[in-house]
Amino acid sequence: MLDVKRLRLLSELSRRVTIAAVARVVGYTPSAVSQSLAQLEREAGVALLERDGRRVRLTPAAHALVARADRILRELDAAEAELAAEHEQVRGEVAIGAFPSAGALLVVPALHGLHERFPELTCTVREHEPEDGIPLLRTGEIDILVSESYDDVTAAPSGGLERHPLLSEPLLLVGARASEPVPLASLRDTPWIGGLPGTQYDHALERACRNAGFVPRIAHRADDATLHRALVAAGLGVGLLPELACDGARVTPEPPRRHVFALTRRGAPGRPAIAAVLQALTRRSSSAAISSSGRLPSTSTSTSR
Repeated sequence: MLDVKRLRLLSELSRRVTIAAVARVVGYTPSAVSQSLAQLEREAGVALLERDGRRVRLTPAAHALVARADRILRELDAAEAELAAEHEQVRGEVAIGAFPSAGALLVVPALHGLHERFPELTCTVREHEPEDGIPLLRTGEIDILVSESYDDVTAAPSGGLERHPLLSEPLLLVGARASEPVPLASLRDTPWIGGLPGTQYDHALERACRNAGFVPRIAHRADDATLHRALVAAGLGVGLLPELACDGARVTPEPPRRHVFALTRRGAPGRPAIAAVLQALTRRSSSAAISSSGRLPSTSTSTSR
């Protein structure tokens, strides 16, 4: 009998390429991942991996098994959802991953009061960026991932997962006060605060400036919005942040918008507990949580994007 958890590891290896990368995203040691995959080979009775220098490569049998395993894992999720729906009770554990500002301003307020409504529901929150959280969602380590993407910027691959839109927001000029949009071109000679290299946010900032006709002179880099805002307040640079993470002014031309959404495995929302959490996230994002100005009321200070 093939072990489901080991099948999830093999499936993840097909996407992440290296055992070290799989280990990082699932929270195991590389040795533990290797041992689990070796045990899966013994269970399967055929070679699944072959060495290629320091890397491993999936054999044709492994690729065929991954294709079947992905279908099996989706069916298992659907079966769990159907069994839970039979009881029509919101109960059990739901693990939610989220990037920091969404966790603070969307997830936590959404979860507030859920336990009172559903005493048998237990929710846990874990901080994850999309690139790290999506593999954990695929392997079943978390049940819902609040993720993000930007217009015209390549997003973290999420094929095979269900996407549930929550909100769309602009990038604002941090700390600025203006009744009219600020021309980005007027800031071409100002030092800029960029994101960490390679992140979606950093690509969105670069694209926004290039659309205004210049390449930003990056003087500082920060992933944490508190640091970002502090640099602006100290006069050390200018920057753009999503509306969820700051107060600021709109700019022209309009930068890529950020889209925030929840990801689940296919069929998982059929489980009443996951459906209840998604419903709470949607309410927080799209109705009472948003004021007439389009700003989310600040229940706490966002500390990161």
